[in-house]
Amino acid sequence: MSLVNHNNSKIHISALILLWLIGSILTIVYFFITEESHTTIVRNHINPLIIINKQGSIIGSFTATDNNLGAVKIRLQNSDFVNEVAIFKIKNINERNWYHVSNIVASQFNVIPFYSFGIPIIKKSINQKYVFQIELVHSINKLAILSINKQHPYLITKYQYSKKLLSSPVGLSDFIHKKIISYLSEPNFWRVFIVLHTPLILYLLYLTTHKLLIKIFIKKNSHLLGIHHSLITVSLAMIFIDICIMCPLRNFLWLVVLLIWILRAALYRDPANLTFRISIFLLIQSTYYLSADMLWPAEISASWSLLLLAIGLVQTVLEYRIHSYS
Repeated sequence: MSLVNHNNSKIHISALILLWLIGSILTIVYFFITEESHTTIVRNHINPLIIINKQGSIIGSFTATDNNLGAVKIRLQNSDFVNEVAIFKIKNINERNWYHVSNIVASQFNVIPFYSFGIPIIKKSINQKYVFQIELVHSINKLAILSINKQHPYLITKYQYSKKLLSSPVGLSDFIHKKIISYLSEPNFWRVFIVLHTPLILYLLYLTTHKLLIKIFIKKNSHLLGIHHSLITVSLAMIFIDICIMCPLRNFLWLVVLLIWILRAALYRDPANLTFRISIFLLIQSTYYLSADMLWPAEISASWSLLLLAIGLVQTVLEYRIHSYS
């Protein structure tokens, strides 16, 4: 008996480690897919110094955290820009002349308020302090005013790594290290991390409530206990795969899960409680996806929730009719 318990413990520990690794890899893949450039390091600046002078120009400063500074991203307040032209300037605080000056059609700010101002790459920029300025010219619209939206983050700097730098082992190792730190500094990192580690959380809950689940959902003398657990596991795995991956076989997955759930209900006479609980969990999970700006997983999670809710209602009706006949 002790040997069996020891083997079970090893299996559970291995499963926990595997689920943690899968969740971590999916988190990195999510940010890797959604980022604008794979060879860029992004840094958020908390509470940067930005003011608006009497002329209505935005003036700010920041300290570069890495070399190869290539862009400054600033979150502007929505305004009624039409034919205005914005001038963006940037320089080292110790320099007299502007390093770079560019003209931007201000109407772009209406569509992309969190605008990325690109500059010629500054190779030796780490720990250097820079000043930037944004001003409007040729403005005849009094409603067109430059202002900062203080929704965090509202100042981001980007550092571009060249292919030559990434080709060396030292440069690649340094880039990966900084890339991971960049992902960790994302405002919604922990929400995405928790959502994609849902299987790990569920497995921990399963381990802590295993005996209770057996008493509630399975008859004590059932010799098909392992098969029942396998059916539930396969169903939840398919749902999770469909939520996290844009699966082209969605209709097939829906049909398989539907058949498995019907088979469970027929073989084990399960009450609808489990179906309703999973449905509610998926519905709550969809709100977490929305809070993390993961619209596609939120939509799929809500769809699965509605499907399981419908299955649960059918189970409830069948249970009522069986009890009424008996």
